[in-house]
Amino acid sequence: MTLGEQMAEDVSAVFLNADEFAEEIAYTPRGGLDVTILAVVDRNESFAPQVVADDPWRVRRITVTVAVADVPTVTEYRHAGDGDTFTIDERTWHVVGESSSDVGMRVLQLESSDRIEASGEEYRR
Repeated sequence: MTLGEQMAEDVSAVFLNADEFAEEIAYTPRGGLDVTILAVVDRNESFAPQVVADDPWRVRRITVTVAVADVPTVTEYRHAGDGDTFTIDERTWHVVGESSSDVGMRVLQLESSDRIEASGEEYRR
C-alpha cells in the first residue's frame, strides 16, 4: 500500500471518525436534499465585517473539514438561495471558500446566515 492510499484510508478510519475527531452535521447541496455526513468542525469563530448601504453588521465564520467522497463538488454562496449549506448546532452555514487536498479531504470556510448588528464604532477600532 502506498502512502497516498494509506492516507486516503485514514480519512474515514481516523480523521473523519466519530469516535475520534468528527461529528455528524447536515449537508445540503444546492438544489438537493440534506444528508448527514461526518466532519471536523473548527468552532473557533471569526467575524467578518460587512457594510451594506451604510448599515454595518458582522457575520460568523468557521471552518469544517469533510471527505471529498461526501462533498464531491462545492457551490459557493454568492447571493440568497444560492450555494451549498451546512447545518451545525441548529445554525445554517453557507460555503464561502474551499480548498481541496489530494488525501481525500476538503477544508471549507463557512459563513453563518445570522446577521450580527454592529455599531459604526466597532469598525473604527
